[in-house]
Formats: sequence, structure tokens, C-alpha cells
Amino acid sequence: MKRAFVPICLYSNGFFLIKENLRFFLHVFSDFSEILFVVVDKLWGNNLLIKNKVDSEKEAEAAYQERGEDIFCHVKNTIQDYLSCHNAQTHYLVLRWNELAQRLEYIELRQRIEQEFESNLHLKHYSDMFIIHNLRKMTSNITDEKIQLEHDYLFAEIAMSIYLTEYMGYGYEIWEKPQSEDLPDPLDILYKKEKESLAAILCDKPSIRKQQYLSPILNEYLDRFEDATDGEE
Repeated sequence: MKRAFVPICLYSNGFFLIKENLRFFLHVFSDFSEILFVVVDKLWGNNLLIKNKVDSEKEAEAAYQERGEDIFCHVKNTIQDYLSCHNAQTHYLVLRWNELAQRLEYIELRQRIEQEFESNLHLKHYSDMFIIHNLRKMTSNITDEKIQLEHDYLFAEIAMSIYLTEYMGYGYEIWEKPQSEDLPDPLDILYKKEKESLAAILCDKPSIRKQQYLSPILNEYLDRFEDATDGEE
């Protein structure tokens, strides 16, 4: 079975927030047996606090809960609309972040990941550097509180990636955009350069995770479509 996990971020320019884009994605990735969409609303709340868009955690929660529900309904309704017109064989599931992050297995995994990053000096240095790098893009006022918010964002994201791919069996993870070349995600460093730490996190179970990026796949599909259309003229 070919199963994929797709995080949906809440940024205003997100690919999946446009109905036609989501429908196109469902068409292009119709060879998967199951696709899980996860609305990353809780972590958007961290960004609101870092950017001083809200004044308190309570305001951040109210904002991400409302926007998360809107996007959850948008994704569900778009999928239902698509299925009403197409005989798709793919099974689709849509969840919000906390539906997964409150599970005991996820919580224990995240604790194990943070402990491994703390004990591995290379991973700790790299993740600390990555946190500051991201903060500098979002705010000119870096405080200990904002460092902790970004730390929570990073390790929640790493834990969810590993939990859904390696533990829940969604072997493919599809991101909207390729990683930044100047500073790749610490998850990439973990998988490519820190095999012993990865084995410790996975408790020596074999890894099945495959990373895919949306942009090059869609571009390749469009190129093939254009070539086929040119041949019909």
C-alpha cells in the first residue's frame, strides 16, 4: 500500500488553501492508496506569538482554532466535491494537529527525540542554529520566550513527521516546497547524517520514510501534459 502524509500549513499563500490547487493535487496523486492531510493549526499559533500578532497564548489559541476549523472544513468539502465527480480509489483522511499531538505514543516519541537531540552535540548545535535562523526571518526582537516557541515548533514538527511516517505507516511525506539550501531542516540532517541517533529514536525499527516535494512533481506533470497537448496539434 502506498500511503502519504501531507501537512497543510495556515500561511495565507499556502498551496492547498486554493480549492483548484487541492483538486489538482488529488488528481495528480491518485495512485496513492491513502492520503492523510494534517492541518497544522497549533503551530501557526506559535508563529503568531513570535511575530507579535497576538498578545497572549489565549489569543493565539483562539486564532488558530478558528482558522484551523475553517481550513479543515475547506479541505473536507473540497475532497467530497472532488469525489462526487471522480471515481477515485484513494482513501482520504483529514485531521487537525491536536487530534494527533495529544496521543500518548506521539508525546513519548517527541520526548525521546528531544532527549536524543540534547545528547548528540552535532544535532543540538544544528537545531539551535536552525531555531535562531528561523527567528531572524520572523522578528527583530529575539527573546528567550520566542526561542522556546520556535523550539517547540521545530520538535513538534520533527516528532509528527516521524510519528506519521515511521510509526503510523504513512511512508511518504509530501511538503509543498523543497527545503532551503542554505540551512536544511534538522530532520534532514537526522536522516542523512546521524543514523545512530535515528536508530535510537526508532528503537532500531527499519525506516520507511520517503520525502517528496510538491513543486517538482507538479511541474513534471504539467510538462508531460503540455507535451501531450502539443502532439495533438
